[in-house]
Amino acid sequence: MWGMGLQSASTSWSKVEVYARLPPPPLPFTKVTEVNQGGPINDPYTGAAQSGAPAVAVPISSMTASASDFGTDVEVKLVVHWGDGNQYEMYYRNFRLDQVFDHTTTSDHDGPTSPGDVVYCRAGTSGPWTSSTGGVRHGNGGWNWKFETRSNNMAYNTNCGFLLHRESSSNMDAGIIYNGPMWGMGSQSGSTSWSKVEVFARLMSPSLYTPPIVCSTGYSSSWSGEHGNTGIATYPGVMAQIAMPGDYKHNACYAECMSAVQGIGTLYAFNVHTGGTGCRCYSQAQYEAISLTGSGWEMCTV
Repeated sequence: MWGMGLQSASTSWSKVEVYARLPPPPLPFTKVTEVNQGGPINDPYTGAAQSGAPAVAVPISSMTASASDFGTDVEVKLVVHWGDGNQYEMYYRNFRLDQVFDHTTTSDHDGPTSPGDVVYCRAGTSGPWTSSTGGVRHGNGGWNWKFETRSNNMAYNTNCGFLLHRESSSNMDAGIIYNGPMWGMGSQSGSTSWSKVEVFARLMSPSLYTPPIVCSTGYSSSWSGEHGNTGIATYPGVMAQIAMPGDYKHNACYAECMSAVQGIGTLYAFNVHTGGTGCRCYSQAQYEAISLTGSGWEMCTV
């Protein structure tokens, strides 16, 4: 890939210069809109609002870099104002926000929800992200705002899931809340003990939603000596090995590894079983000590 072609121990050069730069700081969050308990609903993505609903100040569709991204490049912060005066927040990335905030459809959504079909959430501004796969689920006409996937890892009542459901016979009101236990107010199932929900959003750096992945075919030729040494960053060993139902996709394995290596070291590469359920996570020291063999797997550096 270098312009001077492949070199092997060459001395036909005069100097090497090194340049570096810090990534740009993240953009601040912008308040998009809010809805009040029992009041009419709006669509933070398109900006459409039912009669009497709070206005959408900045539609998320105007923030996204491309209309074809459908908001997957925008990070959302939800803030729930509880009846006791406390406020609770959750952060979401990579969701198809046109689907999340669509309160007019009565059909179940289908299809991919993000690049690589992986979405993320966390309860604060630091710490590991929880990941999930699958399209945005829209169970019925009463599901107005929903951060829920087809995976049970992020259903409306698990982990950081969230559902703003109608309360009356009309689909167009902000009535009751369902949410998972990662929220500070604890799990709720059809609660009306809230006063309003605010929506904030910001455009992400592309590196946050499209990991720079470079892959080569194969798996470690020394796997038989590695798999017994899990949870370490030295060689022989592997930082983590994961097996889950369903075929793995590259970004799904990447997300699982990023979570699994917390407290072990820095992820340098992952090995994904392209037609199966395997996912292996490697440090730089481990990656540099192995050679690849076989097919049906891809070793990817990040």
